[in-house]
Amino acid sequence: MTWGEVWVVFLRAAFFSTSGNAVLALLEQDLVVRLHVLSRSQFALGVAVGAATPGPLGYGCIALGFLADGWRGAIIATVTSWMPSLLAIPVRSGMRLLEGRRWMSGVLWGLQSAGAGLLLALASGMARATILGWREALLAAASLALLFRRIHPGVVLALAAVAGAMWLR
Repeated sequence: MTWGEVWVVFLRAAFFSTSGNAVLALLEQDLVVRLHVLSRSQFALGVAVGAATPGPLGYGCIALGFLADGWRGAIIATVTSWMPSLLAIPVRSGMRLLEGRRWMSGVLWGLQSAGAGLLLALASGMARATILGWREALLAAASLALLFRRIHPGVVLALAAVAGAMWLR
């Protein structure tokens, strides 16, 4: 990847995601589907590392930046993940002028719905790429059940890694 491509990919993800998880769908589209920089399994690894690290999901994208372009990608992913926050104050001032308008609530509703759809598409694609048989499906279902019980993602990943090492391979 060129320097400019890395900036465009991570700026697009930072500015066009409406929720923390929608950023993953955008990055998956760019890094896996469009540019073929990462395989689906490498992308899944980056998402897992990002989920296990403390802090918001945007910081987890740093792992994807590193996998895509080494330290340069990690640095660019870090800087671009901060940019929306730095611009939030001037944007919020502009939003105050528009928030009473009916169409603005429709715009926000549409963006949030699109983000949910992108996340579902991402999860579906990752599941198809990584769940190859009944054992993987059972491990994925058990991991999902633990996450729904609000077990920390790092703990779930560690348990899944141990189970995979003992059971799957």
